[in-house]
Amino acid sequence: MKRDFSLGNKMIRTSLTIAALGVCAAPTFAQELTYGAAGLDYSSISEGSDDFTTTALDGDVEFAYDQFLFGAKIISQSLDSFGDVTITNVDAFAGYAPMPELLLGAGITNINIDSGGTDESLSGYEVFAQYRTPTFGGAIVYAVPDTDEEDFDLTTFYAEVEVVPGMTFGAVVDNLSEVDENIYNVSADYAQGPIAVRGYYTGVTDEDLAIYGVRGSYDFGMGFSATGSIGGFDDFFADEASVFTIGVEYEFYDGLSIDASVGRLSVEDEDLDVVQIGLNYELGAPTRLDTKMTNAIREDRENGVNTLLPDLGIGGAGFGFF
Repeated sequence: MKRDFSLGNKMIRTSLTIAALGVCAAPTFAQELTYGAAGLDYSSISEGSDDFTTTALDGDVEFAYDQFLFGAKIISQSLDSFGDVTITNVDAFAGYAPMPELLLGAGITNINIDSGGTDESLSGYEVFAQYRTPTFGGAIVYAVPDTDEEDFDLTTFYAEVEVVPGMTFGAVVDNLSEVDENIYNVSADYAQGPIAVRGYYTGVTDEDLAIYGVRGSYDFGMGFSATGSIGGFDDFFADEASVFTIGVEYEFYDGLSIDASVGRLSVEDEDLDVVQIGLNYELGAPTRLDTKMTNAIREDRENGVNTLLPDLGIGGAGFGFF
């Protein structure tokens, strides 16, 4: 099978350029740039000569000026599990913090779906509010993904609490208009010393469909970490399916790292090989709680699941289900 890698090469060059600009700009704008991130991720699932692949490029930035917070984000995913499709999300927002713990704001969103023969663009908006302290936080985001379809809106609730030092529980709920079921995610994170572990469960109310698993890492020092994950699915790919991965991560210096993993996805009587490699740069931490928690859910699905899930960027827990 002949493949065109031109898009992947362009995305690699773009990601490296973004990372380099972020590194160079960090010292100059350290007083105002509160968060910056860029990433490039490639994943594949294969059995013999048949394979599905996805390449995702993302960039995220938050910029503070006095009590105001401004931000922008882009996520571009190309995948071939549903034909050759590229989905690009571009968002921008502005927020105001009347007090350090409280943030109120609004933003604009755009989703572009390019499937070769057709090109569709959806423009929408969001309104958000959050209250966040070092030990707990809550946020609500009301979004209309397409202003031409005002009847379709989505309200997402986020909550996070640190129960003991190093251990955090979180919950995300997507409530869609005119739909009885809600999509939800619950998680538990533990990080102390060289050990980091996260457990998660994503489900749909009144339905058996679910994605769940545990992933973690161990930092050996000198920039090297071992990673691993194990997960399962109910009524998703089949009645039951499971996946496991093992990998390694190397941090070149603070914020810039590369990671790779291999694994096996078992669906009924079939075993498929999973391969993932990613390059990431991150400076600081996101101020918006919804950004932090949604990013973690995306990382949960970098075990090969993202290869089969088109990410429309809608919602906090169910963006891969729409």
